[in-house]
This record gives sequence, structure tokens and C-alpha cells, in this order.
Amino acid sequence: HTTGPGLCAKRLLHPFRWQIAQVSAPFLLPMPQATFDLVLTPDQILLFYKARKNRVQVTARDGRTINLPWELLKPHVTRNGIQGSFVIHFDQNHKCERLSRLS
Repeated sequence: HTTGPGLCAKRLLHPFRWQIAQVSAPFLLPMPQATFDLVLTPDQILLFYKARKNRVQVTARDGRTINLPWELLKPHVTRNGIQGSFVIHFDQNHKCERLSRLS
């Protein structure tokens, strides 16, 4: 039973008494988004187009490591590669919903 953000009700020995206990945040809080900076050179981009790679691993500004499918980044490719800051938005199952460019 969840009673609020970061709180969980657990049953004590007595059948009608409940205790509110603090639980760690990762179990209850959603992962709505992550911001990361990315620089890929044209030579690095070529590896993806030659199908030698299909995932890009990035480190979010908060320290999380995120493994992204190449398809998400393709719209952001220029002749200079990819350079910029991005926000990835997650659904309630921690799956990517969309990727937005910040700069």
C-alpha cells in the first residue's frame, strides 16, 4: 500500500495497526526525464550508418548511464555530426517516449 511519495504502509503484528515507513526513492519515484550532452563526430556517425553500431551510451548530467537506440538520434545528425544538449523523456515503465534537443 502506498500512502504518498516515499512512504509505504506496512502491517505490524496486530492485524489492525499499520506503520508508515520511509522507503528509498528509486522504488516509488518515476524516471520522467534525463538531460545529457552529446558530441559525435562525422566519423563516429558513419559507424552507425554502416550498421556497425546501433546503440549510443550516454551519461546523464545526474550521473545515470543511458543506452539509447541510434534511431532516436538520427533526426539530429548534421554534416558536422551531432553536438548539443538533449532531454530524454521516459514513460512510467522507464521506456523512452521522446528525445528533445535543448541546444
